[in-house]
Amino acid sequence: MTDSAQPHQALTDHIAQVLGGLGEKLRDLPTSIFGLLSAEVTELSGDGQLEDLLNETVSANVETWFTALRHDIPIDMVEPPAAALEHARRMAQRAVPANFLLRAYRLGHQQGLRFVIGEIRRSGLPADTKLDLYEHITRVSFGYIDWVSEQVLSTYQDEYAVWEEDRRSARTQIVRDVLGGATVDVAAVSEAIRYPLGALHVAVVFWWDDPQGGDRTQTDTARAILRRAADAVGAYSTLYISVDSVLSWAWIAVADQQSAVRIRWSMESHQSAVRVAAGAPLTGTDGFRRSHSQAKGARDLAIATKNTDAQFISATDAGVALCSLLLTDFEAMRAFVSDTLGPLANRSVADRRLRETTAAFLRLGSSFKAAAEELHLHANTVRYRIERAIERRGSNFRDDRLDVEVALLLCELIGSPVLRSDTSGPADIE
Repeated sequence: MTDSAQPHQALTDHIAQVLGGLGEKLRDLPTSIFGLLSAEVTELSGDGQLEDLLNETVSANVETWFTALRHDIPIDMVEPPAAALEHARRMAQRAVPANFLLRAYRLGHQQGLRFVIGEIRRSGLPADTKLDLYEHITRVSFGYIDWVSEQVLSTYQDEYAVWEEDRRSARTQIVRDVLGGATVDVAAVSEAIRYPLGALHVAVVFWWDDPQGGDRTQTDTARAILRRAADAVGAYSTLYISVDSVLSWAWIAVADQQSAVRIRWSMESHQSAVRVAAGAPLTGTDGFRRSHSQAKGARDLAIATKNTDAQFISATDAGVALCSLLLTDFEAMRAFVSDTLGPLANRSVADRRLRETTAAFLRLGSSFKAAAEELHLHANTVRYRIERAIERRGSNFRDDRLDVEVALLLCELIGSPVLRSDTSGPADIE
């Protein structure tokens, strides 16, 4: 502290003054840090669930740090954010090296400190007071990062020890090697993993949204769902692998393509928190990999829609495979929908009806009669809605029909995340 150091209470008052006027700028800080970590430490967010958890971790750490700073709360009186500890557990379960976690905290600290120092520099306080504030905030922030890093690392190490035995399992490692593209001896691998790699496979991904639900009971439930589906199709073998506490992979060796339909019927009927995504029935080692990739893509789509009510999704559902491919750039997808449909992509009930009518009309060969029969409407109603849809969009559907159909499909499958925030729509559509 400098010779001109302010009394502690004065420093606290100055901190409250500087931070209290930040408003929206402070609310944007977690987004800035999350963007930095997503770009610099990609190992921390491998899928939609992990991205959400990382985002919550960043927000919780920023909130905890600034609360302690603003209200002069001693670090040893602060509770570590639950999201941060859960994210550490998930990283341990997936064997992501701990140094990536620690690097993320260093980067986040650097970004947050740079933000605060910038605000101090822009404040109208005397130079000596600014220096006192800088020294105090730096000391508190380093103390917080040192303390929370210890909590996170301890949680990581405890969880890592629990999962290490399973990760060392030869069966699990062989499956990961196969999925990674390793050249394999089909007969030898099939014997080692006790599952026929040359079979016709339906790959399945099980997951649950509630981190607290990822316990042995949920795992047992997922295994029971798998057994019931296998029994429903007379499958002669299944394979089940736990990835982490909220995610499992499975494969069912089936007799024919029609088995996928019966698997769906079986899995859709379960009543539990476990959610299911399935791939198409595909053969051999390549089919083992591709069906799994499809199931993962279907899960990514289910997570992106934020719809926790749908318990089952399949890559064979219309549009799922296409939409899951487009998820790699969500912002570009949203822009494509908006650019293609214009106001027709608004979130109003009327625009939703216009989209549904237009989608049926285009899918059925631009037939007013066929669309009317499918939608249980009068043909004149369909004609009127198509005219209004063209009016809302600002152009007809002839020149870029494929783009329009894809945009409508994205609206149907993903919903609000790709729609415009504008809820206004035509008042004359029922």
